[in-house]
Amino acid sequence: MKPYITIGEYFNKEVLLTIFEYYKDSKLHKYKTKGAEIIERDYYEMYFSWEEGKDLFKTPKCRGYQFVYMPPNYEMVIHKDYSLILSRIGCLLEGEASILFYDDEETVIDSYDYSEDILTDVQIKHSVKNNDQWRLTFFANFEESVDIVRSKL
Repeated sequence: MKPYITIGEYFNKEVLLTIFEYYKDSKLHKYKTKGAEIIERDYYEMYFSWEEGKDLFKTPKCRGYQFVYMPPNYEMVIHKDYSLILSRIGCLLEGEASILFYDDEETVIDSYDYSEDILTDVQIKHSVKNNDQWRLTFFANFEESVDIVRSKL
């Protein structure tokens, strides 16, 4: 089974870009990992809780929403998402770099270029090796599995 399912154009990209521009001065900040110690990464995020974003983004109930803004040539660490997040709907808004998926030995097993929005199993290791452009993505994060979220779409 693939680590993602394509779902067409689920999000209106123009609306998402408008929301990003409107909130970026007040909500965009460097990403920080959560856990035993706080580690700041060299890319940016803008987060909305379900309550803050449900009327803006109009998805089934989820854990929250985030824009991820990645500078040129940034290589994201290979990771699985925060353990409560099992799946997410993702949309590429700017840039071209693909998402990469890995096995337990961190060998690439698949990749996807976001030619359509995708529903992803984020408990499979993944990362991005960005090219020479800024990359902006948007995600709706879910505590349910890909199969459950897909049934709600």
